[in-house]
Formats: sequence, structure tokens, C-alpha cells
Amino acid sequence: MTLCIAAIARSENKIVAVSDFMLSTDSMSMTSRVSKVAKFGASGKWIEMFSGDPSANQEILVKASGNLGSEEKWVSDEVPDAFASAYRDILKHKIEGEVLSPFGLTRDQFLRDGRAMFGDENFTRIAAQIGSSSLETDILLAGFQENGTPRLASISNPGVKYIHDMASFYAIGCGEQLANAALMSEFDPCARISETIYRILEAKFKSESAPGVGKETSLMLLCPDGNSVRISPEHLEKIRSFWESEGKPTVPNKAIELVRELFAQKVQFAT
Repeated sequence: MTLCIAAIARSENKIVAVSDFMLSTDSMSMTSRVSKVAKFGASGKWIEMFSGDPSANQEILVKASGNLGSEEKWVSDEVPDAFASAYRDILKHKIEGEVLSPFGLTRDQFLRDGRAMFGDENFTRIAAQIGSSSLETDILLAGFQENGTPRLASISNPGVKYIHDMASFYAIGCGEQLANAALMSEFDPCARISETIYRILEAKFKSESAPGVGKETSLMLLCPDGNSVRISPEHLEKIRSFWESEGKPTVPNKAIELVRELFAQKVQFAT
């Protein structure tokens, strides 16, 4: 799997996007040298990241680009809807190829005529296969509308769109729960951009304890005009070194003494 995080730095109206370099399919997981933080669209004002199957992500990206079509739509709030629609179309194609192709049926035909063709028991069995089908891929989108308003959205199975503008951050992938929890307690969307970058990286570092999250890190800073800056993994390691030596939360000695006092009569502590 992988980990991707995006956040809106509202103080300077910029977007910070961070990911590892892990790629995964149903049968393998590997570290890639290709960043999963990628700009797309005619305007260059959007970032797309994904967790899961890179082949499914590529199909979704191509289909969404076709759905958007005209250049003005690339800077509109239609971008997340285009990706959600593309996700559903690719999932439908997968269902028809993997589940229904032996019967020569489309999904619509199965839903309309399947019970009469197969009977209740077999219809229910095949319907359960359809219901459990998944692209096993999540999409994270961040970008700017034409007026410079930042947007943040995610797309998950079976093609459901979620908007995260109010929270101003979101993570997908293996470490998403750890990352979202870290940001929920520490992230301030109105903080200085330097603090925002540090908090996003800190959330990524904390999430590396989750299986499937790679250590090597990619970061992109996106501006409303489409200009962007990438920071190399080698430079980001300097921030990791600082966090490991200075930033990790520690337990104060006074707290240790207090715990010992509270439990002194019930627990034998090692010296």
C-alpha cells in the first residue's frame, strides 16, 4: 500500500502534498523511484495522489481527463465529480469483465434480468460478487478553482466523493488513521506555511509504523497559479533527523515520578 497526505495552508493559500514511494498491486508491493504526488490537467492547478493499484489509478486518471474535456473545467469544482464518475465507470468495466463476461451480460442487464435468468439463489450469489468487487484504490485530489479557492477531496470505493475543505487536510493509504489522528490534534490551517509543512511531514513520519508505509518521502508545494516546488527526499531527511532527535513526544520525568507515586502501593516498579 502507501501513504498520501494533502493539506491546505490557508495563511498563504498554498497546498502541501506528501507521499511515500510505495507501489502495490494485489500480488506485490515495492518501492518506486516515481513520486505519487503528480500535477495534472491543462491548468496545472491540481494534484492527484493515489493509494492502491497503479494500473487502476492510470485508468481513472485517463477517464477523468476525458470527462473534464474543456480547459475551463480544469479550474472548476467539477474536478472531484469527474474523478468520482471515472472511478465508477472503471469499476463497472471491471465487474463486467471479471464477473459477468462468462454470461455475456452487462451490469445493467444483470440487474434487470438476472433474477429471472439465474433464479434467486444464483442471482444472490452473483450479486454478492458484484457487491464485493473493488478497484482497491483510493484517490486524493487537491487544487485550485479559477478564483484561487483551494479544494481538497478524496474518492473511495465504489466511487464515492468526500470533500475535506473544512478540515483542510486528509490522508489515504495504510497509515491514514495514524496520519489523520496526528493532524487532528496538531494541524492549524491558518499557521505559517513553514509550520504547515513540518506538521504534514511529522504526520507522515509518525505513520511509518503502519505496515506498507515507505520511509522515503516526496513533497510538493502547489500555488494558485499552478506553479509548484518539489523538495527532494534527501533534503526532507534533514527534517526527519531533527524530528527524531527533538520533535518526538517524550514523557517528562515529573510525570514518571507522579505515576510511581500513584501506583506505589499496588505495583512493584523496576528501578
